[in-house]
Formats: sequence, structure tokens, C-alpha cells
Amino acid sequence: MSNSISAPSARYAICRYPTTLIDIWRNKRGEQFVLRPVLPQDKPLLQEFYSSLSPLSRRMRFHGAVNALSPSALNYMSEIDYDKHLALVVTFVSEGVETIVADVRYVIDASQRGGEFAIAVSDVWQRRGIAAHAMAGLCKAAKLQGLDWLWGDVLDNNGAMLGLMHKAGFDQSAAGEGCGFVRVERNVARAPAAVKTTKPGLFGLLAQWLVAGRSYA
Repeated sequence: MSNSISAPSARYAICRYPTTLIDIWRNKRGEQFVLRPVLPQDKPLLQEFYSSLSPLSRRMRFHGAVNALSPSALNYMSEIDYDKHLALVVTFVSEGVETIVADVRYVIDASQRGGEFAIAVSDVWQRRGIAAHAMAGLCKAAKLQGLDWLWGDVLDNNGAMLGLMHKAGFDQSAAGEGCGFVRVERNVARAPAAVKTTKPGLFGLLAQWLVAGRSYA
């Protein structure tokens, strides 16, 4: 693995890491997850995550055939400014090893009032409430940033994503005649969709970070 993937670029430096967006919760199965803003040192985890997706899931995410992220793509997806580009990852820790199970992000559009979003969830971790929780966190982040809208184009045969968007309060319309996409959008000022989870106590939060060995300094 080249240094451009395994280490942050020399030009990049974190000026403001939005710790207020970190969220730790348990789903109905009792599995504990962390939702947090992405870090440059997440490059190997992001590469592993996207490489582990099925070809269909990668096509649904990127609207085309993608086998692995290039070094430049990894830099773009991990070395973000948390302002024009905001990315959150959902991670799961088992025996001290952290794994990314979902990636959700938005990029502010030309209007400066909305953001185009994208989301992907690991095939083996789907149907566990992760996507709904990640989208709720992204909507919260967009609202805190002062945006009015989140929007995206979903392949019209991606029924699972369209169902998720409906439950998350996104309106749907044709993106263009014969284009094969459905435009979904939501006013993030609306009350967020309810996501039933179990919050760990303070000591549970501290234990999670000690086990994961993460540093955000």
C-alpha cells in the first residue's frame, strides 16, 4: 500500500474536528456502533469498506462500476474540510479492531443552501438500523451548518434506498425523463425521523474509545 493511501497528505491539516457530531448507540440487537466524522487516517478502513461491498452495492453508491478507490479518491474522501464537504462513518469494534460499516456524506452545492448526499452500508450489516441512524446524523449536521436542504439522485431500481429515503422524510420526484434516477430531497429544518436506539452511559462511552484506541487531537 502506497504512502498516499496509508498516511495523510503533507498539505492536509485538521483545523476543526466537529466532535459534537460523534454519537454512540446500540441497536435493537444490542450491537454498539459509533457515528463520527471521518479522519485522514481512516484511508485503510475506507478502502477495506468499499472493497468489501458487493458489485451491486458499489454500483448503487457510485452509479457505475467501481472495484476499488484510487489513492486520489481516498484522499478526497478522507481529507475533508468538514465545511463544504462533511463525511461521517459508522464503525463497529470487535476485539479491539475497528471496522467501518457505513459511510454517509454531503457536499455543499452551488446554491450554498443545499448539499448533495451519498450513503453506503456494508452488505453484511444491512437491515440493522444503521442507515437510518446515519441519515439522521447527516441531517442533524446539515441543519447545524445552516443548510436548508439535503438532496441526491437515486437509481430508480434501488428500491431499498428509496424506501429508506421515504422513512427518513425525503420527498421524491423524477430527476429527468428517461434518466433512470429519482431525485430525493428533504428540508433538514424538519423534525428528524425517530430512530429507536439505546444510548450507553458515560462510562460506556469512555470504554468504547479506550478499546478502539482512537485519537482526535
